[in-house]
Amino acid sequence: MQFCFYLLAGANNNNHKPAQDGQGNAALFGSPMGIALWSDQYIVVCDNDYNNHNYSIRVVNSYGVVTTIAGGNNPTNSSKDGIGKAAQFNGVNFIAVFLSSRFGFSFRRLFYIFVHLPAII
Repeated sequence: MQFCFYLLAGANNNNHKPAQDGQGNAALFGSPMGIALWSDQYIVVCDNDYNNHNYSIRVVNSYGVVTTIAGGNNPTNSSKDGIGKAAQFNGVNFIAVFLSSRFGFSFRRLFYIFVHLPAII
């Protein structure tokens, strides 16, 4: 059995630039910690951009388009419920049905209202 690996999303981020959405190698991750499959079209990624205090949940579609769906800039390292970027995480480590906050010692459920994300081809 042979496997073929190819870049779906992300680029070398040794310069610690802020995480950014985009397609393919235009997308940047801080420090992806956990992933989960969300159907055959989406991968959900927990991304901890420690250098920029940016803790987020991001979705990668089958075209390699990365979109942040929750969390983001959080200089106070607090934890707060909210919709989209209004949600705050104190680090995100793994994802399944529930999210675990790294130092907040809490579990939070992710409810995502599906909005069609345009595929950039």
